[in-house]
Amino acid sequence: MKKILSIDVGGTFIKYGFFDKDYVIYDKGKINTPKTSVEAFLRGIQEIIAKFPAVEGLAISLPGFVDDESGYVRIGGALTILSDTNVKDLLTARFGLPVAIENDARCATLAELELGNLKEVKNGAAMIFGTGIGGGIVIDRQIIKGSNLCAGEISYLSMDLTATIANSNFFASHCSISGIANAIEKHTGLNDISGITAFKIIKEGNKAVEMALQQVCHKIAMQIYQLQFIIDADKVVIGGGISAEPLFISYIQKAIAKIAEENPYLPCVPQVEACHFGNDANLLGALLNFESRNKKE
Repeated sequence: MKKILSIDVGGTFIKYGFFDKDYVIYDKGKINTPKTSVEAFLRGIQEIIAKFPAVEGLAISLPGFVDDESGYVRIGGALTILSDTNVKDLLTARFGLPVAIENDARCATLAELELGNLKEVKNGAAMIFGTGIGGGIVIDRQIIKGSNLCAGEISYLSMDLTATIANSNFFASHCSISGIANAIEKHTGLNDISGITAFKIIKEGNKAVEMALQQVCHKIAMQIYQLQFIIDADKVVIGGGISAEPLFISYIQKAIAKIAEENPYLPCVPQVEACHFGNDANLLGALLNFESRNKKE
């Protein structure tokens, strides 16, 4: 089996790892994401590759509007330095290796569709919580990208339909990892509370933090309902590091159940669970995308 290095570029960290023939990850790690320039980004990738001199290809997961055919990144999302850049050509020229790139949330969706918790569904979706909120839409077992690569860009969904379309009104601003921290600070006065810390505090009995997080999960549930009535998903899977916390999934499921209970006329209730591959879904999907593209070529 070729030594294909999977790299997941996020707004905070670049994670990397290899998968064996059974798609079990090993040799994984992370570095801080260099965000000052394209050259700094390339040096970060070089730092990772230098650890593995036998690497034979790069499978890349990236934020933003990514054209996986050409390798062009129209908008870099959480990594604005990559906007209007052909990242595939840059990496190939720099490292002399075959490269495949794809949007990070679509990578996660691909992993779940092929091998994970969307494996048995016809229509479904993924929501990936991180610096932003990535999304993947599955219709008839195909991941939909749209005419402008906008399909699944749920970070941009509005929270208040009476307000203007602006960053402060975006789904990501309210319910991403930073959005959760902001909500906790607003309701409790506690600063810089990460998802992991929030759940630790909740388990210690802090009701104010619990209420703040439950309110965020109600907002997430409402967006899942909106999505349900557009694509009629068999299942929605939740990913990102925070999805490893069972309470997060439980709060979303309970919010969905409460909405259904209070509105018995609704024709269906969304089915939600965590991604099977958790925070490694992006890395695995990047590898599956690499394998698929190299079969075509």
